[in-house]
This record gives sequence, C-alpha cells and structure tokens, in this order.
Amino acid sequence: MSTTPTLSARFVVLEQELERLRQHLLPSQEELDPTGSYDDVVYTKTLAYRVLAHAEFESYVEDRVRDLYLAAISAWVENNVMTKIVACMLAFSSTEIDDVPTTKVPVQANQKQKWNRKIKLVGRISKCANSYRHIIETNHGIKEENLLKLLLPIGIEADEIDDIWLAAMNSFGEERGSVAHSSGSNYRTKTLPDPKTEMDKINNVLEGLKVIDTLLDQLIP
Repeated sequence: MSTTPTLSARFVVLEQELERLRQHLLPSQEELDPTGSYDDVVYTKTLAYRVLAHAEFESYVEDRVRDLYLAAISAWVENNVMTKIVACMLAFSSTEIDDVPTTKVPVQANQKQKWNRKIKLVGRISKCANSYRHIIETNHGIKEENLLKLLLPIGIEADEIDDIWLAAMNSFGEERGSVAHSSGSNYRTKTLPDPKTEMDKINNVLEGLKVIDTLLDQLIP
C-alpha cells in the first residue's frame, strides 16, 4: 500500500501563508462570480494575491535548498561525509577535469591560501559551496531558469521535474512580472484577473512543489 509522502515543515508553512493570503485577498467561495464581474477593489486584491503568492513560492524554494546545502557542507566538514548534494555541486562546478596544479607547492609564497583551495578537496568544495550560495542570494524568480539553477546543483535530476509544470511556472512568473513591474494603468488595459482562475493557478504551482518537496527530502544528509 502506497503512503502519502510527509511534507516538510517549510512546505507546511508555505501552505499556511498561501491560505492566509487567500482569505485576506480573494473572495470566499460563496462570493465568486461565474461571469468574472467584480468591483475594482477585487481585481486589485487578486493581483496583489498573485504577487505575494509568487514571493512565498520563491522564498520557499530558496529556504529549502539553502538548508539542504548547509547541512551537506556541515556533514562534510564535521564528519567527512560526502553526500549526493556535495557530489552534485562538484559535478556542476566543471564538466572536465582541468585546472589541476602541477606542483603541491605554490610558485609564490603569498599564494599559499589560494593554492590550498586549488589542491585540497576541502578547498574545492568550499569554492563550490560559495558559488552555490551566491546563486541562492542573487535569485529573483521561479521560472525554469531559476529553478534549474537552484535544484540541479544539489541533486534533483532534470527528468524528475515535470515539463508541463515548468511551463506553468514560466507563465506564472511572466504574469507576476507584468504586475510587479508595471503601472496599474497598464495592466488594467489588459484582461483583468479572475479570482477563481488565479487561485487555481496557485494551487497548480503548489501541487508541483509537493513533488519537489519530496525529492528534496530524499537528499537530506
């Protein structure tokens, strides 16, 4: 008998925050209008819901991968445990075996610290970890490009990520950008958002993230 995977504590927080946004910003089920006709304030709140939900998704992914990579680095530093996460970060740092020093001793005495980062495994792992941390800290979005940069280097396989869901993430990211980077006078000239449709899109994103959450849990050192 198959069992439903346990969701991470961070995912539970995500669900709670999305539900709070829904209650604060969208009409109740009884108030939904099948014709999509609402007062202007409802459209404004619906667009706010889109932008804030996007922020919650982005924060969730960044928090999850940050916690995992930090745990993996700690396992390596403290117990010399080489996890899949560390191995994948090393693999994505280069596609070839190159830049191997030809001598153990640095040519110049003042290059000892730099040389240790080149010649010792702990130094190369530290360099990869710093590079990956920079990716997290400078991430802005949840489109395919963003997600692959965050997920692949710590061990999620590309084939494990649903293509249809990735396409939906790209569309959602575009729609969020059209609001976050535009004046209200611009997006009001386009199709106004329907609260029910917006809620369905958010739920679709959330369902896809459940799969990602389970995959991330499998990487825990």
